[in-house]
Amino acid sequence: MLSISTLKSISRSLTLIYVISFITFFFGAVPAAQASGFTVLDDRVFLRSNGKPFVDSETFSANNNINSIKLEIYNGGRNDEYNRVSSADIWLNGQHLFGPSDFNQQVDFLSIDINLELVNTLEVKLSSQPGSVLVINVAGELTNQSPIITSTAITIASEDAPYQ
Repeated sequence: MLSISTLKSISRSLTLIYVISFITFFFGAVPAAQASGFTVLDDRVFLRSNGKPFVDSETFSANNNINSIKLEIYNGGRNDEYNRVSSADIWLNGQHLFGPSDFNQQVDFLSIDINLELVNTLEVKLSSQPGSVLVINVAGELTNQSPIITSTAITIASEDAPYQ
């Protein structure tokens, strides 16, 4: 026969298991991720200098918890404070995203959904008049994964214990 203190201890353990299972059930119904805005590449300025056009590059890293990523191009700057580009080529990780036909003096903004790797290379070739500028921003949603709580019910069996 088990003592009263042993039975009380077993009862407390079972109660704790039920409470954890109850909390897990209800928190499992809540979304496990929360998102907030996150900038990966912040307003990188590409300026067309004098001389022959060349490819300028920017290497940047990103973690794998970023979703809904956009590459945004502000032709002439965010507030149109520079001369606009009439011709350019933009590559990300070797993929050609925009070409000369995407740019002219009337185009002030371009945006495209992209996928990032852990290490990324953005390449820009400006073929416009010297002094023209593109400002490029890469941003997305940073997803923070919440820990997942799991529980397992433990059955305590004994010949003398009425609890199972």
